[in-house]
Amino acid sequence: MEPPPWADCAPPHLGFAGLAIIVAGAFMIDSGRTLAGMYTIVPVLGACLIIAAPTVCSTNRFLLSRPILVEIGKFSYPLYLWHWIVLSFAALGQHPSLEVRAQLVLLSLVLGWLTYRLIERPIRTRDRNRWVSFSPDFFVPSA
Repeated sequence: MEPPPWADCAPPHLGFAGLAIIVAGAFMIDSGRTLAGMYTIVPVLGACLIIAAPTVCSTNRFLLSRPILVEIGKFSYPLYLWHWIVLSFAALGQHPSLEVRAQLVLLSLVLGWLTYRLIERPIRTRDRNRWVSFSPDFFVPSA
């Protein structure tokens, strides 16, 4: 993937600023707010700065290029989908403890990784040797 056209002129500390804004946003959004809507722009802005930062930026080069973070990035969308479902169902009618929420986040990580490995990756690579295959015959009921 090619760097964006502005990468050469972007300040090298842009990634660090984005990371600081994300951390600040985590402290701004708390359970005391009934609607975090406007405050969610803060971490989104931080993420935009990290994306806009040049690849030589120390945040991108040293922090985000760590193998564990790259792996989590590969299944970040399924992780996003699963964590929302798992944590929302757990919170119905009760407020789970920190220990329970940590376990649910781990469950979300496992479910996100499994979704990536067993569904998303075979579809992307069109690996016909996997059990998931969406050929036209899959959608036609047999008589």
